[in-house]
Amino acid sequence: PAAAAVMSPWADLTGDADSLRSRADLDASLTREALAVRAADYLAGADPRDPYASPARADLSDLPPLLVQVGTAEILLDDALHLAARAARDDVSVTLETFPAAPHVFQGFAAVLDEGRDALDRLGAFIRTHLDTPNPSATPPVAPVPSTTA
Repeated sequence: PAAAAVMSPWADLTGDADSLRSRADLDASLTREALAVRAADYLAGADPRDPYASPARADLSDLPPLLVQVGTAEILLDDALHLAARAARDDVSVTLETFPAAPHVFQGFAAVLDEGRDALDRLGAFIRTHLDTPNPSATPPVAPVPSTTA
């Protein structure tokens, strides 16, 4: 992939993030308890610290440029912060955008929230920038063979 963008990522299924508690009164969409149920469903007994389950704990060094967007009024704030920090430690080009007082996946409310509209505009610009930049490791396209007609 040329780039990746994540909005309000749930990147650590351990349930250890401080924002799960500290932002609970601000987040109208998610609860720590609901996430624990979904994590148990998804993990089916697997270790939540496994990097395949919790990318904030993974080696991200092979990722393309990454955009992480998160609102500060959501319990997944620390997940987004930890994911961006991990990417930076692993030498991934990462852009972290926090939106003050924005709720979980506020981008979905772009029709009524200026922050959502701004975030989607920024996400689109990020993706376009990376799609317009040639990937030096990509195989060049093969030119079609001209057809001959008799």
